Amino acid sequence: MTTSDSLLTLDVADCGPLAQARVELRPLTVFVGPSNTGKSWLATLVYALHRYFGTGSATWPHRVRTGWSVPVLPDDVNADLIGATRELVESVSRGPKSGAEEGVELTAPIKAAVRSHVEEQAEVIGKEVERCFGLDAGHLVREGSSGGVRIQLRHAIDGGSAPAVHELHVRDDRWTFQSTVPDGLRMRSRRCEWLAEMLLTEPESEFERELWVREAVGVLSLDVLPTLYPAFYLPADRTGLMN
Repeated sequence: MTTSDSLLTLDVADCGPLAQARVELRPLTVFVGPSNTGKSWLATLVYALHRYFGTGSATWPHRVRTGWSVPVLPDDVNADLIGATRELVESVSRGPKSGAEEGVELTAPIKAAVRSHVEEQAEVIGKEVERCFGLDAGHLVREGSSGGVRIQLRHAIDGGSAPAVHELHVRDDRWTFQSTVPDGLRMRSRRCEWLAEMLLTEPESEFERELWVREAVGVLSLDVLPTLYPAFYLPADRTGLMN
């Protein structure tokens, strides 16, 4: 685990009993404080996010196996995106001489498609949060709040000019997920090799070409999302064991 992989800042607002909270997540994060201040609530939220984004998550198929299912994308597989994907695959296929060992910078059409793909995950992430709390979206909002729950994740990203920021928001029982893709984002070297191998030959039919593009976008989205590892939630012991 590298330092950049292990550092992630979580900001929460108007979630359950929490009016506002900020925590830097580490491999071991311990919440200590008086009773009824939202410690268990925040720990449950952290666990829910790990359940979705973690490397062992069943809800993000690319992190479970080397093969992948076709990601859900809006109808935006157009000529510009196909051309950008073709150029990207050609760049990574040329190998180390093209600078692939330092990663390949993503162009605007690719970044836009990656952002759209990531943001399409809002409902799935929200349902995992609801499942871990055992509550529906409306009951997660802090009483008296008019803005709804806001959950923000910030983390460093290779080659990015600024941190990647992902904001999960629920209002009126509707989940939304917005992401920023920093300028200068580069696909990591190991992802270059993977992509070059899996997408070496461009399909001839239009339908297969769209799947080809969507597979590339699904792989590239992994470098934009936070790297979270399988997590265990240990609730407070109230029988004296911690003492």
